[in-house]
Amino acid sequence: MILTQSAKALAKNIELYGVRNAVVLNEAPERIARAFPSYFNKILIDAPCSGEGMFRKDENMARQWEIHSASRCTAMQRDILKSAAAMLAPDGTMVYSTCTFAPEENEAMIARFLEENADFDLVPLPDGLGFSTGRPDWLHWLNAVSYGFNRTVIDENTEFIARAR
Repeated sequence: MILTQSAKALAKNIELYGVRNAVVLNEAPERIARAFPSYFNKILIDAPCSGEGMFRKDENMARQWEIHSASRCTAMQRDILKSAAAMLAPDGTMVYSTCTFAPEENEAMIARFLEENADFDLVPLPDGLGFSTGRPDWLHWLNAVSYGFNRTVIDENTEFIARAR
């Protein structure tokens, strides 16, 4: 599922911040990966998510939550991560971000990705950016390895960020 509105919002933000060396693509991830294998030095994934972090900002998000369930989103996120990994140039950096609390979309998604992609490592974010550690303890039901995850609250919205190389 391609979310045109999200791509438009992201393109607008990139333009507002004066970023000149970025491209926003609104296409199936596997098609982009076929066109750009090992091409990008940096990839930012603004992953489609269940949006739990937006509930306080937009009450409609809470009412529509079932429509955008975490299980549907995790399938899209896995495909996006797989394709992004194929597009990342050697020694490149990939950043994965969501606006949800759901550990299956955050810590569990990245833990699974790292288990399936041994050539990637989680890169700690610098101190002093306002991030708290993530919740790897929420992964006990997956028997997953503990990684260093990062969370922050921005404008009452929860953001999850993981950086990998």
